[in-house]
Parts: sequence; structure tokens; C-alpha cells
Amino acid sequence: MKSRNSLIALVVLLSFFHFSPQTTQAAENTVSNETQNQEIKAEEDTALDKQEIDKEKAPEEQANTGDDQTTESAEEQNNSEATEESSDEPKDTPTDSGAEQQATEESKETSNTEEQQSSEEKNAEDANQKADTETKDLAEEPKRAMLQQRAVEAPDVLEVGVSHPSVVALKEKLNAIGFDGIRETEYYGNWTKTRVEDFQSNYGLPVTGVADSTTLEKLDEVYTSPFQYGKRHENTVDLKEKLNRAGFGYITVTTYYGSFTKNQVAQFQ
Repeated sequence: MKSRNSLIALVVLLSFFHFSPQTTQAAENTVSNETQNQEIKAEEDTALDKQEIDKEKAPEEQANTGDDQTTESAEEQNNSEATEESSDEPKDTPTDSGAEQQATEESKETSNTEEQQSSEEKNAEDANQKADTETKDLAEEPKRAMLQQRAVEAPDVLEVGVSHPSVVALKEKLNAIGFDGIRETEYYGNWTKTRVEDFQSNYGLPVTGVADSTTLEKLDEVYTSPFQYGKRHENTVDLKEKLNRAGFGYITVTTYYGSFTKNQVAQFQ
């Protein structure tokens, strides 16, 4: 029993020692010191490593710096040479305003040249036209003179083979009074002769086929008479009344000499 109590007292004493505040503080201080020493040592190691790295990088950075400086120097030299070359080149290229002015002047010169050429061409055309007109007049002058001479020297009679302006008038009159179908030209041909013969036979003239003075006078009388197809006259009324009384009737009595009246007159004749 006594031994047991002694053992218990010893345990209590040890526990008191072990868990006292001083002991605990001392243990904490020891741990803190060790931690600080480790951190200091780690920082020193890091500083040493950084120094070694800086030493290794220094030559490389110096070399790179030298290369950059060399490159920049070369570029500056090239730019300087380019500037000098640009300044040494002759300035042949005109400015924009100068180019526009030059283009405007060239355009004006071209326009003036074209106008001058057009004027010259027009003058040349006028001269050629005038020359052609004069040439044509000279070529037609003998023809006009011949026509004038022929007009003055009209033949006494018109017959086959004659070519004269008076033949045209003869044909116009024959066509107008019903002896038509003649082409109105200056030539007196066989068909004109036939129609003159028909006219002479119808009006009791000698049938010769030659338009002599007697035939031409009778032709003018008939041609100017109001009793012709397409004309109006007061005497036409008296003519139609007489034809109706003579048996050539059924004619409407008016002043107009129409195709039916013409046919009835032809039957009476």
C-alpha cells in the first residue's frame, strides 16, 4: 500500500514537471528557432542561386545587347543611305498639280489641232464642191446653149425623127383631149405619128401623121375648148341638152364634162 502511494506521487510529480508553462515555452522557442534558421538558410541558398544565374546570363545579355546595337546601327545606316539616294535622284516626276496642268494644256492643244483640221477639211470640201459645180456648169453650158438654139429655131412641122421641146407640148395636148397613151418626151416617134393621124381623122383633117400648122391650130382649139373631160363650163349644159335630143341621151345635164358625156360625144362624132 505504501509502495503504491509512492508510485502515484512520483507520477504526479513528473506530470507537473512535464506540463509546466516554462517547459512548454522552452519547447516552443526551440521549435521557432529551428524554423527561423531553416528559412534563413533557404533564403541564403536562393540568393546564391540567383547570383549564379545572373552571372550566367550576363554574358548572353551583353552579347544580345551588342547584336541589337549592331542591328540598329545597320538600319540607321541603311536609312541614311536611302535618304541620300532619294535626295540625289533627279526630280523628274511632276507634282499632281503640274501633271494636271500639263494634261490640260495638251488637251487644249489637241482640241485646237482638231478644230484647225476640221476647218481645213471643211474649206477643202467647200473648194471641191465649188470646183465640181463650176465643172458641171461648164459641162452643161453647151447643152443649155443647144436647147436655147433649138427653142429659137423651132421647126415648121413636127414629124417622125424630130427631137424638140415643142414635141412635149404636142404630146401633152393629145393626151389631155383623149388621144392618150403617149410618153411625153421630146422625140417624135411612130406612136406619136399614129395618135396625130387619129386626131386628124377625127376632126376631118388630111391624115398625114405630120403635125403641120393646120393640125397644130386645130389641136390648140380643141385643147382650150371647155368641152373636155374634167372641165366645167356653162356651155356644157347646152351641149348635153342637144345630145339628149339627138338620141345620144341619158346624160345628166350639168356644167361638168364627165366620162359619160365624153363617150356620147364620141358616138355622135
